[in-house]
Amino acid sequence: MTGSSKIPVSYPSFGSDTGNAGRLLFVVEARPEAADAPLGQLLDWITSNGTRREEQSHSAGMLRRMFSENVVGIVLVAAFLVWPTRVPAANLRKTAPNFTLNDSKGASVRLSDYKGRVVLLDFWATWCPWCEIEIPWYIEFQNKYKGKGLSVIGVSMDEDGWESVKPFREEKKMNYAVVVGNEDLAKLYAVDALPVTLLIDRDGKIADSHAGVVDKDAFENEIRVLLEDSVKNATK
Repeated sequence: MTGSSKIPVSYPSFGSDTGNAGRLLFVVEARPEAADAPLGQLLDWITSNGTRREEQSHSAGMLRRMFSENVVGIVLVAAFLVWPTRVPAANLRKTAPNFTLNDSKGASVRLSDYKGRVVLLDFWATWCPWCEIEIPWYIEFQNKYKGKGLSVIGVSMDEDGWESVKPFREEKKMNYAVVVGNEDLAKLYAVDALPVTLLIDRDGKIADSHAGVVDKDAFENEIRVLLEDSVKNATK
């Protein structure tokens, strides 16, 4: 990733505990009069409580571009921020582009080698706060479903590669394959913001794709469905 521009963070996300989007929805639900409050007052509220500087700047800038003096249709905007975007339906169940990348020990990780398993493919970075929320969930999924046919692969998009990724991986005790991606791979998977997580079925086809923080319970249900469907098909 040397010399390339950093992929931005994808802000759509689930849950009031995942950042400014949830705070924005919460303040309107808790205080309906906030919908008529001056924009500056709302911005001060959602960018408090210890959010990171870059998160504050992003949220404030986005809201200022979308509104003038007062907030209009604030609930609709909050909904846009809270629910994650997905790739167009036409892209679903298409064959996932193959790739070969090395892990931290230099061993090759080929997507094609995982055919016959359900793959959770996560594009992330050490500097991405939303990615850090998801990683413990994916560690849990790897533990729970590895024996049933799930494999998690994390593709880091850090510009400095293993210099940042290796200590981060060790600190988080990531129990699944981790590789360092590149711009070509990001383009193949249409990754223009982080995080992006895909589910690939046992036939190597993209079953689903999420931009932004996934809903943990819903995503786990999708994994279960794919694993169970695979077993059903195998017994027919």
